[in-house]
Amino acid sequence: MTNTLALLALASALAAPFQAQKKKDAASASAATVAVTPRYAVGEKLTYTVSFSNFPDAANVELYVAGRGSYFGREGVELRAHVATVGQVRAALLAVNDYFFTYADPATGLPYRAQTVAAPPAT
Repeated sequence: MTNTLALLALASALAAPFQAQKKKDAASASAATVAVTPRYAVGEKLTYTVSFSNFPDAANVELYVAGRGSYFGREGVELRAHVATVGQVRAALLAVNDYFFTYADPATGLPYRAQTVAAPPAT
């Protein structure tokens, strides 16, 4: 379950930026590729409640844009995710309280560094 929640958080954080979009030119019949620059608004936050099996509230996932600046010698955007199991799932099945940090290139949206920090389970 930890891997599933972790993959959900990372996939959601990294799938948001658009890479390219095809646009048909009305003057010609050929299709042209138009690059779309990913937009990250610092402070933007998405919060999800995860259900699992018979547990409607199994975990909480929070994704947000933490900042923009120079990270590890490169211009980047810091994306953070927090995954924590709650209630009966945390007490009886699996206690998860993990933080994920991803640094992405602001021009392409592609990540150039990622790390996971496992915190003590929330009480």
